Amino acid sequence: MKSLSIEKMEECIEISKWINQFSDDKQLTARQLLVQLRFVSRDSYSRWLNNTINALVNDDDYYAMYSVRKLDESRPFWDPIGNIQERPGDSQGSEDLVYSLISNATRRDEYALDHPNISILREKKIRNIILIDDSIGSGDRVSGFINSMLGNKTFLSWWSLGLIKIHVLSYARPRGASDRIISGVIGSDHGKRKFRKSEKIKFNSKIVFSKADVAHRWGSNCGSILDLCDSIRAVQKWARKGYGEVMGNIVFEHSVPNNIPGLLWFSNKKWNALFPNRSLPVWFIKLIQGEYQAEASSSSVISDQMFSFLNLIKKGVRNPTSLACRLNCEQSLILEYISMAISSGFLSEKIRLTKVGHDLLFKKNKQKKVEKSIRKMYIPTSWCTDLTCIQPQDPKHKKASFLSESISTDLPLRIASNNMAVMV
Repeated sequence: MKSLSIEKMEECIEISKWINQFSDDKQLTARQLLVQLRFVSRDSYSRWLNNTINALVNDDDYYAMYSVRKLDESRPFWDPIGNIQERPGDSQGSEDLVYSLISNATRRDEYALDHPNISILREKKIRNIILIDDSIGSGDRVSGFINSMLGNKTFLSWWSLGLIKIHVLSYARPRGASDRIISGVIGSDHGKRKFRKSEKIKFNSKIVFSKADVAHRWGSNCGSILDLCDSIRAVQKWARKGYGEVMGNIVFEHSVPNNIPGLLWFSNKKWNALFPNRSLPVWFIKLIQGEYQAEASSSSVISDQMFSFLNLIKKGVRNPTSLACRLNCEQSLILEYISMAISSGFLSEKIRLTKVGHDLLFKKNKQKKVEKSIRKMYIPTSWCTDLTCIQPQDPKHKKASFLSESISTDLPLRIASNNMAVMV
């Protein structure tokens, strides 16, 4: 699986636009979130699927393959005579690639069947049903798909008699998804049953992760990433940590799962997604593959995070652990910044600012606007006698006997004290 580097992010103007939606103190965490994503190419997914199917079935047994998809409750998987209901004409995302892979498998293997109907299942006496998905989140879609298949009485009878077994193939799934799917499928799993449903459904995945172990996927600084996901109110609550709060980090080239953080794919009038319509833009695929060409205008742009990093170096903070603590990020991210700063000529091999780095910081800091502080009028103590309140106090303090205020007129300020007056 491939991942994004800080260097690739820095040269990409599209990623910079997405990151600029966050406040300044959250932009580094947003970059850290992108670094922890893992991307699976079409070829990698295809090779895994073909190898898994070949190891699963016998050479002389027919097997049926079906692509898992979300079904409309009003339309069951089978029609009354046992044929499969027609798919919608528009694109179905990840299902489209799975359909093409199934079609290719049937050309290579005469025993592989592409979405056969009930009549063909009966004729070929098929015992192995293979359901294919790219990624499983909560498991609701898979259990709903199996239940829709069991809506046919003939198929249900084969299932009840233990004549067929269902194999669920997915590249990645949470560890508890299999139990959730089995519990969601109709039927009994009681120990006294001759054919328990848990023995008739098998799972095969390349990656099985623990939903609770967020740190394994998002790093030791995962708390900041979770807070970042929750802070984007423009994203609907159910999608902020992904569907089912799975917080997945695997993205496919052919489709973006909805179990990854919603701030990546959720889009509305208040939020622009990095992966709109749950798909990878062409420019992003080129970026991952190393074919991205940065615009000339963006090549000289340095992010605020790089400036913050260089400013800490200038102050003498050079230890990667200390830099990670100051910037609230993973140490691995700091190492990438160091490597990038050295290759860009901002730092020397001994992690010291070069002349180029000093000049860069000087120009950046010179551009910062210095906020003018609002100053209350100061009255020296020696000017005043027998005053209860000499310095400016909080206007909400009701017991204050006197509050000095700055004035915009040229009239003298007269401060009364007993029978004396002080002219200022």
